[in-house]
Amino acid sequence: MKGGQYITYNWGENGLQRPPTGYAWMKIGEQFYLADQQSGQIRDVKDARRERPALREGGQVPYDLMVGGKNIYYQWRESGLPKPPNGYAWMRFGQQYFLANQKSGLIKEVRDIDDQHRGRGMRSNYDERRRN
Repeated sequence: MKGGQYITYNWGENGLQRPPTGYAWMKIGEQFYLADQQSGQIRDVKDARRERPALREGGQVPYDLMVGGKNIYYQWRESGLPKPPNGYAWMRFGQQYFLANQKSGLIKEVRDIDDQHRGRGMRSNYDERRRN
């Protein structure tokens, strides 16, 4: 694989881990790709922007947060969230749920976890102490 112009040699300065032998970090657009230098197989993807874009309705979930389905929130029913439409899934980042298209990453809806739990009458002891 020829990626000479894209290879990032200052990976440590970009907050990336040392690439394993035979791999290199490549920066293409706003993404870093950890790729096998022989086969071109991509092992990891990281966002190259220093600050993540705001995750909001109409925005887009970055590829590195979607890849592999690792952030899909499967307990949507137990959390009182509606069933996601076909092609969508609930994802959880920090203190929010995001309903996002699984192909494009387009965010259709955002819900705060605290608001969602209050709406279902699921107050914790912590919430009761805060109100008093």
